[in-house]
Amino acid sequence: MASTQAEVTVRMGGQDHVIRAEGEQAQLDACLKEFTDRLETFKSQSPGIAERRAVILAVLAIADDLLAARREQQVREEKLRRWAESLRARIESTLDTDPA
Repeated sequence: MASTQAEVTVRMGGQDHVIRAEGEQAQLDACLKEFTDRLETFKSQSPGIAERRAVILAVLAIADDLLAARREQQVREEKLRRWAESLRARIESTLDTDPA
């Protein structure tokens, strides 16, 4: 499968920065929108905040959300593993006691 190149332009500090990445354009656009939304949130909550500080806060907020999602995924996977093990044990128990 051939890789695709995606590109977005980010404007920071009065300068445009062209970012190219492997992947789908729609995904990169969604990532940029998430980042931009977070950045604007911090700027609007703290008028006069330095852009560099707002960028750092936005990145940290996104990273925090990512870590929380990973923890939630691990919890779901562990619950699913326990459920599957319980189901396996019940099936084996039923098969062991089946007179057929």
